[in-house]
Amino acid sequence: MPAASAPFDLDVGERYITVHFPPGAAVTPTLVSKAIRAEFDLPEYPERNDLWDLRGTVMTRAIDSDSLSLIVEFISAEFPAESHHRKTALVVDTDLAFGIARMFQMLGDELPFEVEIFKDAAEAVAWLEAE
Repeated sequence: MPAASAPFDLDVGERYITVHFPPGAAVTPTLVSKAIRAEFDLPEYPERNDLWDLRGTVMTRAIDSDSLSLIVEFISAEFPAESHHRKTALVVDTDLAFGIARMFQMLGDELPFEVEIFKDAAEAVAWLEAE
């Protein structure tokens, strides 16, 4: 029997960290929180921006304004104080994912970094790499 694939992986690049999810992954508040915690635990995190590649994922009903508010609170409480992280790019491929990402962006308006949403990964990378 093949091993189950990991719920996400983190690719640490020279300028940013990419959070990848396998095709068809069900995005839940628990999954998002685990990915955030794993990213915060990376020694490189304070020096990198990040790109969350949500293309091909499935947004579950559990991702709503209440769960997104809790995620924002979690980030606010756990964000590394010494971090130079200033940008998070969310790459989506459906209108539903775009709407949920937009809700997160609005709820996270007070986060210590900027959040932008893209449907084109190249545009997201260009934004992350721009000073």
